[in-house]
Amino acid sequence: MEAELTPWGLFDLSGALNPDTPDTMRDHFRRFRAARQKTIEGADLEALRRSWCTFIRRWNRMSEAGESFVGWLAYREKILADHSLAQLRERVCQNAWNEDRLCFVNVKEGLATKTR
Repeated sequence: MEAELTPWGLFDLSGALNPDTPDTMRDHFRRFRAARQKTIEGADLEALRRSWCTFIRRWNRMSEAGESFVGWLAYREKILADHSLAQLRERVCQNAWNEDRLCFVNVKEGLATKTR
């Protein structure tokens, strides 16, 4: 069963259809993990291997369907950025700053204050 789930080793491109260069594929993989809100650093080797196999399967499915994996990845990153609470917080505080107001987050956390 495990061999069916993880047929390829970490960073093994033998199962990928028309892969990019190894460095580019590793970058796509890092972005793929980030789009799932996971990192590569500190992750268990077996978890990374399973994730790599999932990445290769998606790459192959999209290649077979004539779709762009890189385009899908960029779209996914944009969706995550549009719904990011950190970016929303930054925009709210910037809008308060622009209106010559204090943002509660800045006051509460003791961040930079604007001199009036």
